[in-house]
Amino acid sequence: MTQSVIVEIRPRLQVCNVFLIMKEDLPKEDTVQINVKTSGVDVRWLSETGETVQVIDLHNYKLKPLSLSGLHIQKNSVSFRIQTEPAVNTSGSFASEILPFDKTLDIMSSDPELLSPNIPCGEPCSLACKCCGKLISKQGLSFSRVLPLPSTGELDNSDWFCHKHSSLPAPTLAPKDNDCFYGLCFILLSTLILNISPKRVLRCSRCLAWLGTCDSSTAKLWSCTTSYEGSSTSTPLEDFILTVKNAFNNTFGITCRVMLEVKLSDKDSQYLLLWAMDKNLDVLVSGGEDEFTSVKEKQNI
Repeated sequence: MTQSVIVEIRPRLQVCNVFLIMKEDLPKEDTVQINVKTSGVDVRWLSETGETVQVIDLHNYKLKPLSLSGLHIQKNSVSFRIQTEPAVNTSGSFASEILPFDKTLDIMSSDPELLSPNIPCGEPCSLACKCCGKLISKQGLSFSRVLPLPSTGELDNSDWFCHKHSSLPAPTLAPKDNDCFYGLCFILLSTLILNISPKRVLRCSRCLAWLGTCDSSTAKLWSCTTSYEGSSTSTPLEDFILTVKNAFNNTFGITCRVMLEVKLSDKDSQYLLLWAMDKNLDVLVSGGEDEFTSVKEKQNI
């Protein structure tokens, strides 16, 4: 009856989550009985045609009987949670925990540094495509203000100001001709200082490389696609790692999920889901057989 069994062991929380996936939907008349033992779980399926017992052997772990909770039965799946006891003298007990000394670097302990684009104020500057070197800025470009943005996240612009009057439109942070605002991996400029067509996607007119995006009169140029005079910019991989670190650093929870979008064209996009799992998380997967295959997460992203 069961197609696959997945057991997720979380030693820090001292629980295990069990997921049963059936080949067909469970009839409403059937009954499911779950008996939790110290070394495994017995799942009893009661139907009009008879009785079926499935044994989930977890002899390598110590379960707490009478601790079953979070039982959900939906169509062809059954899930529940069981409390576990750690091994004696290794991780404490269910009431207390012994944290081992870990010398590895925790990615969440270090804040991503907001790097300045190294554009001097009051001095001549030029912007160019990093791929082919074609100038994308107009002659005589000079910035009087080079300032970091209030936030690197996708927040509403009204959150950047202390208040707004109801009779006025929502405040905006549009850079002027002599302004350069920079975020984690990009800079914001006025489209009037660029010699490229202000379309939704900014492209180099020579090599057709994607340089950034355009919103009204504001151009967002990515640091990995634009070179500044007298300075070295980042690479796409460095910007990717910096963006992921910043996303995990600003997450207040046990797990974190990050959805990344890659635009292949104006209408075609691809998505990548990054799901940070717990450190030393042990996932047991069974394809209907008696034995489990262990997939252990050695470290966080």
